[in-house]
Amino acid sequence: MRRYDITKRHLHFYNKYKVRLPRECFTNTGLEKLNNHICHFECELDNSEDDVPKCEDFSWQDVPYQGFNENKDAQQISSACYVDHKKKKDEVGGVFANANLPEGSVVLLEEPISKNVNVPLLHCELCLRKIDQVYTCLNCRYKTYCSFQCIKRDIHIHQYECSAYKCLILYILDAKDLYGVFVKLSIHLDEQVFTQKIFRRLSSVVAVLDKIEKLDYKKDSHYDSLASLLRVRPNYNKLSEMQYSTLVVTAFRLALFINRKTSLVDTFYKKLRIPQTHKMILIGVILMRLHCHLLLNTFDFEYLIPMVTVRPKYETVCDQIAEWTKLVKPVRQSNIENINKYYNTAEAEVIELSMRYLQLQPEDSERFPFDLLPEIEHTQLCNPIARPLSTFKDKLAELYFSPNNVQFLMYDEIAGTASSGSSLSASIARMSPVERLEFVQIFVRNFHTHFIDYFLQMSMRFNQMQQVLSLQCPTLRKFRHSCIPNVNIVVLDNGSVTGKTMRDVKKGDELVVSFKAHYMRHTREERQTFLRQLNIDCQCKICQVAVENEPTNVRLGIYCDHCNGHVITPVQMECTKCGKNFNNLQLKYRTQMTILENAIRSLMYPEKDERRLYLLHTIIYLRAKNSFVPTNETRIQVELKYARYLALKNFSQQAYDILMEVKSNILLQYNEDVAWLSFYSEMLLIIKVILYYSVEENLNPMPIMYLEELCKFGLYVINGQQNHICLLKKYSCEYTEIFEEKYLFLKWKERIHYISSLLNMPTFEEHKSKEIQDEDLPGLVKIKP
Repeated sequence: MRRYDITKRHLHFYNKYKVRLPRECFTNTGLEKLNNHICHFECELDNSEDDVPKCEDFSWQDVPYQGFNENKDAQQISSACYVDHKKKKDEVGGVFANANLPEGSVVLLEEPISKNVNVPLLHCELCLRKIDQVYTCLNCRYKTYCSFQCIKRDIHIHQYECSAYKCLILYILDAKDLYGVFVKLSIHLDEQVFTQKIFRRLSSVVAVLDKIEKLDYKKDSHYDSLASLLRVRPNYNKLSEMQYSTLVVTAFRLALFINRKTSLVDTFYKKLRIPQTHKMILIGVILMRLHCHLLLNTFDFEYLIPMVTVRPKYETVCDQIAEWTKLVKPVRQSNIENINKYYNTAEAEVIELSMRYLQLQPEDSERFPFDLLPEIEHTQLCNPIARPLSTFKDKLAELYFSPNNVQFLMYDEIAGTASSGSSLSASIARMSPVERLEFVQIFVRNFHTHFIDYFLQMSMRFNQMQQVLSLQCPTLRKFRHSCIPNVNIVVLDNGSVTGKTMRDVKKGDELVVSFKAHYMRHTREERQTFLRQLNIDCQCKICQVAVENEPTNVRLGIYCDHCNGHVITPVQMECTKCGKNFNNLQLKYRTQMTILENAIRSLMYPEKDERRLYLLHTIIYLRAKNSFVPTNETRIQVELKYARYLALKNFSQQAYDILMEVKSNILLQYNEDVAWLSFYSEMLLIIKVILYYSVEENLNPMPIMYLEELCKFGLYVINGQQNHICLLKKYSCEYTEIFEEKYLFLKWKERIHYISSLLNMPTFEEHKSKEIQDEDLPGLVKIKP
């Protein structure tokens, strides 16, 4: 509706200024055509108001299911849910459904209390927008923005943060979030709380805090969630010993900085009649409470940022596919279907070539090397990562001990490698007070000198950089963790957090989320190691089954190269027949893969070495099939890469056969929640290539029945991706591309049906129905087309 109002306002201004134009302007054909388009669009816009779903239409999931919760401590949870408080004090009881929730229901929509990006030079710190043109505060030069508009929007807060940014205390203490929340809360206390007369009569910090805790806020208060961090006493026992010591030191140092270097005390706490020393104690308590809440309610979302945003623009999907086909020229034009006959190859030649590249012994000639592709998109480690800003600070500390290695430490390849923080901390701890003062002074000087240059050279060296988005979400924290979640958490482009049900949920069932520890993505050991840091002891169904039966363990299985296809899994660690070590065998496969991949890259003219390129791809494909179980991620990647190569060469039938085999293997051990935007995305690309050759170019088209099946599966994938992209991202580029692909597939489907009707051939559904009927007729020989 906001976009509807904005559009109507634009049309109002258009009509307003159009009246001022002289009549001769409309004799211009281009302007007249534009005006006709806009008039037609205006009529459609007026009619679209009747199509807006009503609130009682629960199939429309742009808003939380049945509205927001009226409960104060769970305002941003759907009214179809409730929070259970029957647990011990300060423990989360979980969120439960008090109504039947269909799949895709929005049950959470939270605006985080604070947002923080780990590499600010790449994002606007206010709106989190990815930026190519960086704007900074003219004073401190460290807080980054995407535009002057964001600078103006943030000036009422940043004017109190600027001095802390400039002296680097927020970077050194890693307290940007804490300081920003403290400033916002101080403004709120000064304007809304300390104006009450009762606070002028209070004479102690305890009395002030006690009164703040008892204050009642309106439900629609903008600062309700922020003020709740101060009103609710945090449970410090949930923090580890290291976290608690860091919290105390950070609060103490920031309190000293606020008192000595800023005017925040005189600006926001002047209405209090307590002594100045008591005000310092109050600020220290506020900082400790805020910091504890932020530590307990912080969620880190990791993603890769493409450093080079050069993306070719194509007017249509067909133009894009036509560009892909140039990579494998020449495309097969003849009607020879047998690929070995087309390339005039034999099994002996494949074996001989593999032995030549890998220098295998004759008894190993039946094994072929496999291709290890980069990790697919949906595979994410739940272990903590080395943050770029923390790595930068470690390099500065190393630079103090070896100043002559500045080029090596700050600008060489090792600059992006994390250092041993424990050894650096030990070295600093052994310093005398004078040495430590000198260290801090040089550290700050180096920070100013190398900050921008360091991250700029990192962005030029790497195509992608790991970014960490830290969000403080108290409402999300009310959901308990499960390795088998039924609510999917999505971070929107503006930093807001939304949760959607992944399947139908019955009334009374608990709504659970995965805090970066999903049973389909992470092994048992990974999940337990990560959850231990969050003080979570998961007892979900998947954590109670035997570890050897978990999907991640089964999918990582490989075949023993000595025991004729005997399966070894990471839990077993060695072959039960011959004792071969799992890790050593996998390392052997990786080494062989590197050799073959380098052989493919060394082909200077692939169009001239077309036959050898095919042989190398075939060797890699065969090794994957003989080395990995069918559901192994690496094998699926190799098979899809091989299918894409065959599709681009216009061997559609062979690519189709591989696709169908991969599809059935995926459904054995993967749920589709992790396949829509990973495996299925690659399969959709292959399907587009096959349909483009068969339908658009009419190059050796496949049988109509198979084309129809591919088109149907392609639409199924597109619809699934469309549903899994949060509907609040409807107007993003990603959503627009899906819509264009859907339009193309519908056009292909219509053309295939038209050709089928001309040839009077059965459709895919009719053929399947005929096969089922034939199974009931014993003694008949079924002839497959």
